[in-house]
Amino acid sequence: MAALMEELVEDILLRFPPDDPASLVRATLVCKQWCRLISSQGFHRRFREFHRTPPVLGILCNSSDNDVDKVRLVPTHSFPHTDRVYINWRAADARHGRVLLVKMPTEHRAELWYRPNLMDLVFAVWDPVTDEARELPRLPRCPNYCWNAAVLCAATTCDHQDCSRGPFLVVVLDAKGGKHYIHVYSSESGKWSQQTVHVQDPGEYISRYWMRPSVLVGDELCSMFLQRDSILKYNVRTRQISVMDLPSLWYKPDLLISTDDGRLGFAAVRNSKFYLRSMEDGPGGNAVWTEMRVVVELKLPVDALVTSPTAIGFAADVGLVFVATDVGVFSFDLRSHRVRKILTRSQYSNGNKIVPYMSFYTPAFELRGPLRVKD
Repeated sequence: MAALMEELVEDILLRFPPDDPASLVRATLVCKQWCRLISSQGFHRRFREFHRTPPVLGILCNSSDNDVDKVRLVPTHSFPHTDRVYINWRAADARHGRVLLVKMPTEHRAELWYRPNLMDLVFAVWDPVTDEARELPRLPRCPNYCWNAAVLCAATTCDHQDCSRGPFLVVVLDAKGGKHYIHVYSSESGKWSQQTVHVQDPGEYISRYWMRPSVLVGDELCSMFLQRDSILKYNVRTRQISVMDLPSLWYKPDLLISTDDGRLGFAAVRNSKFYLRSMEDGPGGNAVWTEMRVVVELKLPVDALVTSPTAIGFAADVGLVFVATDVGVFSFDLRSHRVRKILTRSQYSNGNKIVPYMSFYTPAFELRGPLRVKD
């Protein structure tokens, strides 16, 4: 009978919403039996298997005060984490339960545009749930001023439900003229590899990367160029590189996204209208762009439309697009069309990158003090 009751209790606890992890924390206080059950590795695993898609637990907001970089993890919903600021780091990317941090040079910052050799970057990979971080070796060459970077799981077959402590890759892209440089760090080897590819480019400025989030579509990491008229696609398995032109539009896309059926797309917000365009199978099996369509008119406050909002972030798998306005940042659900304010104007610095952090949280893995970066 006792075993049956424990199974019934676990069956109920497994149905607690993953985007309200504080409810599990409160449940551990009911009795020792519940605390032991919720804190077990078995419950940790079954909770992920039951829900499958991790929720957005927080938003990483970058800012800079007097040339001092800061990143703040602002919790969403009830992630049991106080609003914390980390000095001298910026969030570059987050995926598969990991955050990619970068430390940029502070000396001669005003000269960086003219002297890109000063971009001696330091990267670290951080797990906000366990608060463990790993600083990476220096890159074999300093990237140019405009670059992009991503972190992802290194496993060839993984459902990404619980792989934040497994092997990972960090990919850094930068370019100059017709040369594209791809640096890949493997946590298994502990080393960077470098690949240089010559791609026909109209000019140096078009070859620079737009500092908006990259998107992973299948095995291809996709990043927009500065002019936002073409995309560089890097296959992390085959290490092949290709460039895709974006369709000619009367306005530029805000950011790249991935669709529910695993296709590449891009989104843009103009005034209160949300536009979406994606790839589909065309004649002969070739992928072609769909026609631009207005998905919905965003229900934003009047004071948020004084200037046109901009899409600045995307959370894959849950279909959330983040839209910056004059009064803060809103999330837009591509499936339900629900609009929700997630950041106030004081929490978001206009023009700075935000990075959504997605992961499961169970009380067995609690945050432990300030960020510790290990070599």
